[in-house]
Amino acid sequence: MPTESESSEAALIIAIISLLVATVAAVATLMQLSWVKNLVCEQTSYFCDIDYNLKLFRIGYYPKDQKDKMDAWDVLYTGQGKLSQEYQRTHNLSFVDPFIDPTTSDLCITEDRFSSFLVNSYTADSDDKKEVNFSGDFVPSSWIFYTTPIQSNVPIKLTDNDDLIVYVDISYTKINRDVSVNLVVSVGDYYRYYEPYQLERKFNLPSGSQQSSFVCKLPHPQETYLRFKFDFEDDSYNKTTEEANVSVQ
Repeated sequence: MPTESESSEAALIIAIISLLVATVAAVATLMQLSWVKNLVCEQTSYFCDIDYNLKLFRIGYYPKDQKDKMDAWDVLYTGQGKLSQEYQRTHNLSFVDPFIDPTTSDLCITEDRFSSFLVNSYTADSDDKKEVNFSGDFVPSSWIFYTTPIQSNVPIKLTDNDDLIVYVDISYTKINRDVSVNLVVSVGDYYRYYEPYQLERKFNLPSGSQQSSFVCKLPHPQETYLRFKFDFEDDSYNKTTEEANVSVQ
């Protein structure tokens, strides 16, 4: 039989647990009220509504001579197209992007940097694309951004000279601290996901902001149907999953 002291301790523990359960339940109930949630978000930048809008696009790099073939994303990332066949993926850049985890930044850039590449390269615009023409010591080549978003049921051409990118637009209530976002992209076909193509990237939504945008490369196998799953998780206690499909001719 438990002693009187042990019974008192057990009763105290049960009372504490009951109080915690009641507190959690009360908080959960209060968080269902929009004005409470908005107040918490405004004061702490937790439990904020964060919306993710995704659009997929095709980019391509077309050298005059295939011996100078280069990944279309690498041209965008380095801002260079006049490179020889011996080009190596060094990515030694002169700037640091403060909004992307530097350990995983090779496959993502900010929307500002994407726009700067187009502006600084004197892009030629047409109805459905923006084209950068490179010429110089090597061979004349062109880099193209196909500006029409990829639609799930509309087949596209995808050659070895093309890359897929995703434009991620993130909107939220103005925050008073930096919010960290983790993105995991799973790539597959009708039946399965391919683990070697899964990628994970971390973004930073800066304090005082209400919108952030990023552009990421989408590695993928050579299939006629591609299924992309985008899992977002941020430290404001949100989890969101978005999906997109690409049909390849």
